[in-house]
Amino acid sequence: VPASNGVLRCDMLYRHLTHTQVLMPLDVDAVIAVAPAGEDPTTPAGADCIRAFALPVQQTVVLARGTWHWGPFPTTAEAVHLFNVQGLRYAEDNDMADLAGAGTAVEVVVG
Repeated sequence: VPASNGVLRCDMLYRHLTHTQVLMPLDVDAVIAVAPAGEDPTTPAGADCIRAFALPVQQTVVLARGTWHWGPFPTTAEAVHLFNVQGLRYAEDNDMADLAGAGTAVEVVVG
């Protein structure tokens, strides 16, 4: 993840249309960015719907089917170990929105 002076750059989002996903940082604080399933985050209006949230150690987040997401990425260390529960077919069900390519990348300020 490109980072500079406490700012992380969200260049892409992912989603899974067939299943929910549970994520929890196990060892360090993290940040996650999300957007509603019904939005196209590669458009200016869709990018305006992207929100970032702090995810403290051992705080769990459940992503509904189709929720666009980025992270969790660490905010206080180089790496984060995650508890990640999702469907077995995630590799086949992994849509990606290229925000950087569409000119809708967002910066997430941490700290």
